Amino acid sequence: MKSRPEILDEIMFYILERAKREEDTDKYLEHVLDYCKKDYQQAYERIN
Repeated sequence: MKSRPEILDEIMFYILERAKREEDTDKYLEHVLDYCKKDYQQAYERIN
């Protein structure tokens, strides 16, 4: 099983590789960030 830092490194690698292929890199990264925030908020709401 991979450690948490290894998993996070791999996530960042794939996000950045994908971003390189996008026409508007900043827009893509903002989209990923929005997705992560929404996912976090949904998980937080389920817990509380």
